Amino acid sequence: MSARCIAGYTATKEKDGVLITRNYAGIDDSRLVKTFAEASQFLTLEYPIPYTLHAVWSLGDFTDALFALLPAEISEKLKSKPRVYYDGVKIYSTNRLLGLTTRSVLKGNFVDELEVNIYQLNRWALPYADAPQSAGELARLGDSVIEGLDELGITPDYLTSPAGVFMGQQDPTQMPTWYNFREDWMDAMDYAKEVMHKEWRSAYQVGWWSEANHYDQNGAYPGIMADLPSTTYCNCWHSKKAEKCNWGLVKGIVDVTAPVSPLVYHTGERYINPIGKWRDTFTTEEINWLYAHKAGTFKLEDGWFFRWFGREKPYADMIRQLYQARGSENEMTANIARRIAQGISGKLDQHNEKDGSKGDFYNPVLAAITRSKCRLKVADFIYSHNALDNLIAVQVDGLLSDAPIDVVGSDALGAWRFDGVDPALVVSTRGIWRPGKKALGISLDEIRQAFEEYPQRKFYQFGNKYVDFDAGDYGGDRAFMQFPKTGGEVMSRVFKSNPLVIAEV
Repeated sequence: MSARCIAGYTATKEKDGVLITRNYAGIDDSRLVKTFAEASQFLTLEYPIPYTLHAVWSLGDFTDALFALLPAEISEKLKSKPRVYYDGVKIYSTNRLLGLTTRSVLKGNFVDELEVNIYQLNRWALPYADAPQSAGELARLGDSVIEGLDELGITPDYLTSPAGVFMGQQDPTQMPTWYNFREDWMDAMDYAKEVMHKEWRSAYQVGWWSEANHYDQNGAYPGIMADLPSTTYCNCWHSKKAEKCNWGLVKGIVDVTAPVSPLVYHTGERYINPIGKWRDTFTTEEINWLYAHKAGTFKLEDGWFFRWFGREKPYADMIRQLYQARGSENEMTANIARRIAQGISGKLDQHNEKDGSKGDFYNPVLAAITRSKCRLKVADFIYSHNALDNLIAVQVDGLLSDAPIDVVGSDALGAWRFDGVDPALVVSTRGIWRPGKKALGISLDEIRQAFEEYPQRKFYQFGNKYVDFDAGDYGGDRAFMQFPKTGGEVMSRVFKSNPLVIAEV
């Protein structure tokens, strides 16, 4: 059994300060603090057990309360810098952890230094789990996470994320990464950076469906990663003409004519799937898809081309082991294995925007292959089933359709599956509601009830979340001839769209 223990925390803003509650070993300890130094002293309190892991539900919510004790200029600095010093406290804040270090002078030059790293458990919880209502509930959730990891043979020193903890057990020097890629080929990695973040998210129709068909893949990204080649054992070369290769990255001018396509364009604010002409970087498989489906043309300027040596699949074993662990009788173990498998792809393009640092497994080429192949699998599914006219939305590795699609179910990794017929409410690419699926921090029951009770409203408030048809950025990735102005209009009819048109060149 793991020797790790969990200390759970909550923080709420009060009139006279911030109330911090900690639960450790089943005992609550609360402190109303009025300064950041007081809060830091309380949070860095030492424990008799050296392997205590500290956790909150959401770092965003926790720091929102805690950082209210900081001057405005310090809070502003933390938005762009991960590390800030204030009032004798070193603050390290990212989306994965909050680190606090306090120092106090003992005698002479002797200094006592205490530190705490606080992680968030919403990255570990079961799907659709509600936020714990107390520090005690949070600590018990943390205990179940530790038990789940223990069953997977993992003793964590931190709880950044399921994939982060799992990959921390792996040896990055034995994996193909940016760091062991040939220096004279590094421009190929730069080309891959322009592709590696591109995912397909788009709402093709807006409205309410009492029955919407949902289809997705069993572990889409893990399935692709299990088949990834090694960039350590390959040949890579640059050319200004099309080359025979296993895979490549090509820069040039594309002219997309198909209304539904996996080719993605970045507007500067978002990724969209338009028609029209623009200059960008694509994979050779995307261009092959374009011509195979008579969906457009491409004028090559130059590219980097790859030929893989051998049959090495560096991620295959770990992915298959995790996929098997999804069948564990321990619900949390199965959940963690699923989250690890889903999250490993994020390690391929992991970098810190604040300080520019890159993760140990950073590999833009493999990240680009993974994202691109997923988009192409979705496109092939849509076209092979003639589902273009029935498409409600694409959500990275799956889709919603207003008509059934004949799919032979399979539990195989990466296989397509029918995930059921459920009600669906769609107002935008980010605003897609299904049972058990929150969007914009709002549940389907909440948004549906509000739209039905107040059909003429243009603004709907849900605590600190809202839907505003006047000010909201809805329908921004598609061209709608008409768009709903109220919740009642969303519930009463379906609004169809056309692709946006790009004419850069």
